Amino acid sequence: MDRLGRRQAAWNVTSRGQWEGFAEHRRRLTERLSRGAAEGSRLCVLGAGNANDLDLPALLAVHREVHLVDVDAEALALGAKRQGVSGSPGLRLHGGVDVTATLGIASR
Repeated sequence: MDRLGRRQAAWNVTSRGQWEGFAEHRRRLTERLSRGAAEGSRLCVLGAGNANDLDLPALLAVHREVHLVDVDAEALALGAKRQGVSGSPGLRLHGGVDVTATLGIASR
C-alpha cells in the first residue's frame, strides 16, 4: 500500500470506534440504498471503509449481493465482523482496491 493508502488506513483506525456517531447518517443512507431495490439486485459501495455508515444486515436483506470496495481490506473485514455478517453468502469484500486510481500517482 502506498503512502496515501496508508494514510487512509490510519484514518479508518481512528474512526473505527465511531459507530454510534454515524447512527443517523447510517439510517438515512441505508434507507436510500434499500428503497426500490429490485428482487435480485446487487449493490456496490465504493470507499466503504469501516462500514460505519452502512447497516449491512439491512442491506443484505434487500439486495442479493452487497459488494464493499476500499483500499483498506482490514477496515472492510472488521466492519463486516462488527455487524455480524462476516461470511454472509451475499457479502463480497474487495479490499486493496484504489477506487480513485490515483493514490499511487499522488504518493510520488
